[in-house]
Amino acid sequence: MNQEDEAPARVEVIWAGSDIFARAEELIQAHRRGDPFGRITVVVPSNYSAYYLRRRLAPGGYFNVELTRLDDLAEKIGGSRVERPPLTRLQAAALVYSAAMSAPASSRIGPIRSHPSLHSALRSTFRQLEALEQDPAPLLRQESELVREVADVYRTYRQSRAGWREQVDVARAAASALEQGDYRVYGLGKLIVLRIEVPPPQFAPLDRTLARVPGASILVVSTGDDEADRFVGANVTGSDPGGSSAAVGHEESKVKLISSPDRASEVRYVVREVVRLAKERRVPFYRIAVLFDDYSYGYRVEEALRFAGVP
Repeated sequence: MNQEDEAPARVEVIWAGSDIFARAEELIQAHRRGDPFGRITVVVPSNYSAYYLRRRLAPGGYFNVELTRLDDLAEKIGGSRVERPPLTRLQAAALVYSAAMSAPASSRIGPIRSHPSLHSALRSTFRQLEALEQDPAPLLRQESELVREVADVYRTYRQSRAGWREQVDVARAAASALEQGDYRVYGLGKLIVLRIEVPPPQFAPLDRTLARVPGASILVVSTGDDEADRFVGANVTGSDPGGSSAAVGHEESKVKLISSPDRASEVRYVVREVVRLAKERRVPFYRIAVLFDDYSYGYRVEEALRFAGVP
């Protein structure tokens, strides 16, 4: 990056409850006073936030202000640098299904290898594994039998998808392009990044690079909770609202696959795990969340937690 004529990126911590969009508007107006027609790029977490900010800027005008998501920016900068065709959701689902079905019937995964929930979980896991800087296979093979089987399925998936590009490939290409050349050739102009939430792991390479673009303004939301804030500020150079390093946060993040014969036993396991975390690791109950995609789990979980004495 060419940093000869611009100051380094500036990180601002915006406390939760404050109006981050108001601060973004102030920065845009400040840039406009210096250059009325200059290019301004605002990286937002979602289309909804872009819509809200656009409505907010409308009375004063937002000429030459581009509101873009991280994935769209990655495609704009790095898309042409990855020659392989993009992997669609339908193609990815088919490859995951094929990889899961390659597991032996006698394996731990075998009895559930055709279940849609397993495919969804595998797809999410594969995205996170591909975002890692190093090959996760050697580490996974040191884990339990089930994790080793997932590693085998992942290897099969990686081999079958080699002819396509994933979002992480485009994000890495975009990050490399910004690192190796003058960022101004990509028409970013003045850069403002709204770091309201943790970006998907596949965009971490580009997210880290944007935090080093000269003259950029990185607005990071802080809750005041150390455990939460270390993830929000993970990829931002010079920003550590919670006082913890990003590396520690990623090392402690683990996904555990559990197979239960029925919903009742599944709920019992979840409740036992909640109680275990509270007793053994001293995790406050308000830091534990139970997520489910079927409303029928709601009353089961609530009743089981109540019987276990969990407030």
